[in-house]
Amino acid sequence: PKAQHDGNAQRGGRRVADTFKAFFTVGGPKRLAPPLEASDRVGETIVWDMYSGDVGLKCGSLVNWPNCEHEAPQGQGTLDRFLTEAPPDSVVLSIPGEKELLDSQTVIVLLKFDHIKRKEEAEYFSREFSYVQFDAKRNKYFAPEKLQITREKQEWLSARAKDIVVFTTSMSESIALPLIRLKHLFSHYDTPVIQVLNPDFLWLKRGESISLCPDGHFAVTKQTPGTDNICENHDELSHEDMPMDMEEMYEPHFEAVMDSDVDLVSTSDQVAGHPSLQAFCRTFTRKQDKQQLTLERILKGEERLQEGVCTLDARMKQVQNEMIVQEELRKAASKYSTLQLESKFGLDADHELEKKLEQLESIGIKFTEKHKSWLLNLPWLQLILDTSNLANSFIRCKLCNREARPKEDAFWFRHCSTIEPCPDEKCVNLMGAGSVLCIKRVSNYYRGWGAGIVRAIGRHPNSKEHGEGLKIFHMAVGAQEQQNQELAVKATITATVGAYTIAKQGLPLTSQFPLMMFALRAGAVVGSAHYEATTAKRMIKTFAVHIEYELFSYLIANDLPFSILMDGSSSSRGTKWMAYMIRTITPSFEPYTFHFLIAEISRETGQIITDVLLSHLNDLDSWVTSPGLRISPHEHAMKRLVAITTDGAATMTGRDEGVFGRLQSYIKSRSSSPVRTELLLSVCAAHKLNIAMKNAKHIAYTLARALIMEMHTIFGSPQSSSARRHYKDTARLMSFTDLQMGQFFAIRWSDSFSKGLSNIIRMWPVLIESLDKVDSDRSISENLRVRAKCASWVMRDGRVFLMMKHVLNALRKVSSLSLFFQNTDSMAIDAIEAARGAAQSLLDGSLKNDLHQELMAYKSVINVYDGKHLKRVDEYFLTKYYEKLEDSQK
Repeated sequence: PKAQHDGNAQRGGRRVADTFKAFFTVGGPKRLAPPLEASDRVGETIVWDMYSGDVGLKCGSLVNWPNCEHEAPQGQGTLDRFLTEAPPDSVVLSIPGEKELLDSQTVIVLLKFDHIKRKEEAEYFSREFSYVQFDAKRNKYFAPEKLQITREKQEWLSARAKDIVVFTTSMSESIALPLIRLKHLFSHYDTPVIQVLNPDFLWLKRGESISLCPDGHFAVTKQTPGTDNICENHDELSHEDMPMDMEEMYEPHFEAVMDSDVDLVSTSDQVAGHPSLQAFCRTFTRKQDKQQLTLERILKGEERLQEGVCTLDARMKQVQNEMIVQEELRKAASKYSTLQLESKFGLDADHELEKKLEQLESIGIKFTEKHKSWLLNLPWLQLILDTSNLANSFIRCKLCNREARPKEDAFWFRHCSTIEPCPDEKCVNLMGAGSVLCIKRVSNYYRGWGAGIVRAIGRHPNSKEHGEGLKIFHMAVGAQEQQNQELAVKATITATVGAYTIAKQGLPLTSQFPLMMFALRAGAVVGSAHYEATTAKRMIKTFAVHIEYELFSYLIANDLPFSILMDGSSSSRGTKWMAYMIRTITPSFEPYTFHFLIAEISRETGQIITDVLLSHLNDLDSWVTSPGLRISPHEHAMKRLVAITTDGAATMTGRDEGVFGRLQSYIKSRSSSPVRTELLLSVCAAHKLNIAMKNAKHIAYTLARALIMEMHTIFGSPQSSSARRHYKDTARLMSFTDLQMGQFFAIRWSDSFSKGLSNIIRMWPVLIESLDKVDSDRSISENLRVRAKCASWVMRDGRVFLMMKHVLNALRKVSSLSLFFQNTDSMAIDAIEAARGAAQSLLDGSLKNDLHQELMAYKSVINVYDGKHLKRVDEYFLTKYYEKLEDSQK
């Protein structure tokens, strides 16, 4: 507050008591809450309190936020007086511009500080976001001109803003409010919740507040916590434009069924158990009245609907016109910004330069396409034509002659008319400061007049300096485009979040319209929406928050136990990721699994993986108050987390430094429940199977990995384009589809391993022919040709082909069993036989026996050297397979 002095007080050095118009404090030390110094609540820590001396902002005008009105944890005070009158001992101070402030719009932003860093954040907020400042002598003064909201402050606010409510006295102002008043302050706020309240809500009785009703409308409610309120005056404030009164809808009626014709019905009260004719008449009369009432209601509803359609059409046209205007303004602003940059750097290019160069052809000056392209890329170049005599034209450097004026052109025309052609290029003026290049000078040397002009311009002494300036200019333009790109990303996310909200909540048209209008206005800020990986990531993250809340609400509402599944992975760039899944059971005792978190980590250590999980659980504490979980997800995890499932790595399963040991110790230190059981450790069966496959010692698995890697190196890598061309041509000639030769990673699941090996086996004959072509192609590097020759020698061995088939069969058995165990409903007892078969296929002896039996089953094999002679398969042939042809024929 600004100190106020009267005449006597000023002479005596005294001043009146400091006063505040309105203020709020966020729990911090009392020295940062000066309005409370004179109060009896100095010793308390205030979480959220707002005081006001203005009659228009009394307790009755409280907006019933779900974030407020809930009892705070013990020792932190309560929120019973979120918006109350100022304490009796405080004095009201008049703020400059008070009338304009109260007569226009007032924005109240609800912030929430980190419970760990509350003190530091409160000090920062009081220091950076307050009109109340302190001088060197600790005197308070009112300084609105010193409150500057920088980009860093905007990001700081947006990370902590929980809700935004706007009080306005004019509906016309509220229409433009989100873009005009808040887009600069919260331009970096990803998902603002902006609620505009019209003047009907500003003057309420005691005990009343304003709440967001379940159908998406604001209404007057009783002053009760949370969002489950019975809205009073609901029809008056929220349903004015509804076409039908839904509460007065009558029950449906059915057609009467008659057992006989009307002529046969007796006029007596009852005939053979049938109702009398008078009863039928009364029934038909009653139903006819209902039908008439229905028709009248439908007609009335159609009339109101037609009015609503007309209103909607008018609003849509208004928004469409607004979008067109904003698009034109955006284009004009972008063009103006670019022109400003060009003017700043002196690089406003001559857009008529190409036409001017064509005009010079009439006097014999011709430029090649290469020369034209080079000249058009010099924005500092200025060609001035003398229309009366083109030979007197000249070229000037705009950067070296920034002060040049059009009236000076006549002087240079006369100068160039008197100048003689230069016999050699050394005497050509090089376009420095205060000089120009007369094109007549260079008409006498080099290969042509146009080439001479280009050569003379290239010898400009400041051309290198101008090139550096051009780079800086392009960087500035790129920064401006990046800023527009960021706006486009925000517009895209705003529009998609609006559509997501409409689809998720099934809002009626009257509730959809404000969201649609807000999305349209957000999209009108930029020319088009922007879809990139960053945008998609932020959209998915925004939607995931909604889904994650619903899942945790389901867990907590049903008090369900759950386990956490964790697994790590690395991208091709080396980035490490950790995925967390939650598995629980439904009330009918069926397993249910959902995604919980995926986080980038620096290293896969037990401490880092545990800290990421616990930090994310702590971040969800705000859900307790908005919109109202019974307990926090962190507290529920401390009570009902029963197990973790990992891949069996020591980092995960360690009893001391592993994730399991750290989580178990953390839960014991946080939980005092007598029914709290020990945390269980489970190792994924699918991981165990793949580890068993990886540790198989038979040479066949090593050979399979080597084959996949070699085929990728020769035919699949980007450096082997010539070899890949041979592979594709051979596949086409042999009527094969050229399958991808993928890369093999050190850690690979059996399913992907089997797919890579399957591609090798399916393309076996094509690969052999392609390897021979690579070996004979001298345009390919020597190293690649040697590798192709060795690979061809190995793959021509029939035993290798049969061995790879048996390896593929074993991999498929392991993959099938692994996929079975990954099924949520799978039971280990159901896969005993399959597990035995998979284990048997991985044994070294099993693979050797199967391969030997298959080789000996055939009595002959085609000689791979000529493809004609048949050789009997015996021990001699098997041992001498790689000897020369003449030796094997002995």
